[in-house]
Amino acid sequence: MNYILKKIIQRPRPEGYRLIAESGYSFPSGHSMVSMAFYGLIIYLIWKMVKNKKIKYISCGILTLLIPL
Repeated sequence: MNYILKKIIQRPRPEGYRLIAESGYSFPSGHSMVSMAFYGLIIYLIWKMVKNKKIKYISCGILTLLIPL
């Protein structure tokens, strides 16, 4: 999925001094994709396992906001 999104968005890597030469596009990063998958899994587990609706909605809302941040 990360590879497909990189091909669709095609955002170039920043120019300038680099410690390591990398090729390909810069966005989305693999780190952000792993974070999204992790928080998405936590949201799913909370949604399925927490019975208290108030806690469920607040927790899922906070984690959903955390993903783009």
